[in-house]
Amino acid sequence: MNPSPTTPNIPQGTIRTKNTPYETAGKQHIEGTTYHINHGIHELAIFHRNPTAAEKSQFNNAPAQMALWNNPPVLWIAVKFGSLDWIDAPYTVHLTHPDARAIPDLKSPEERYPLTMLYVNADGGDIEVFCITCWVVQA
Repeated sequence: MNPSPTTPNIPQGTIRTKNTPYETAGKQHIEGTTYHINHGIHELAIFHRNPTAAEKSQFNNAPAQMALWNNPPVLWIAVKFGSLDWIDAPYTVHLTHPDARAIPDLKSPEERYPLTMLYVNADGGDIEVFCITCWVVQA
């Protein structure tokens, strides 16, 4: 897998929507995956060059399988959407902008952790699919 794109410092209160740029309009991105926690918001961004309609449909409509494991100082996320291949992304607080750092506490089964998932066209940086789900801790 190619190196993950850099983690942006997303201003607090930023709202992401479909068909808008991930960062700057027209910016080219490296294919890969990022997972970061910015101002307490979990975000998984998958950068794929010119995704097909079938790939976008799998990301948007197919059942997802997710795994999260902690291997300090790195937190890893792995996700599989329908018949697409597994993808993974590391997270470490040390690569997050100091003003946005947050270390998640993923121990309480009573709590839900919102996760925003973005499927981004690496050519031009537009968000093709936008989903929100929740992490649920299972013992």
